[in-house]
Amino acid sequence: MIADSQHHSIAAQPIIITGNQPITTVTVTIAKGQKLKPYSVLGRDNKGQYRLSDKNANDGSEVPDCVLPYGMDTTSKETTAGVYTSICLNPAILNLGPGHTTDTVFQPLRERGILLQAPSIF
Repeated sequence: MIADSQHHSIAAQPIIITGNQPITTVTVTIAKGQKLKPYSVLGRDNKGQYRLSDKNANDGSEVPDCVLPYGMDTTSKETTAGVYTSICLNPAILNLGPGHTTDTVFQPLRERGILLQAPSIF
């Protein structure tokens, strides 16, 4: 007799790491007042704190600098977190701030060691 099987569907997960770039992280201070999603592109403001990079900001954070690998809520206080400073990521997973597109973050991130590359289909 064959027992009933319970089939579970599993949603496909996006490919995150897409290349052979070494992965490095550094701990930074995340500015107060944010709810950040995983893979948020952050910029460094003139106080040395990191926030979601906004293309129209004028405090330094308009320049994409690193990627936060997990979600974080700093609405009540600043906190420290590890961020990617070198990695090759699927650009489709990035969470971008106002005014940014994958085209506007590509070069600044590349200059810092973060490469953006769509997954290979094999």
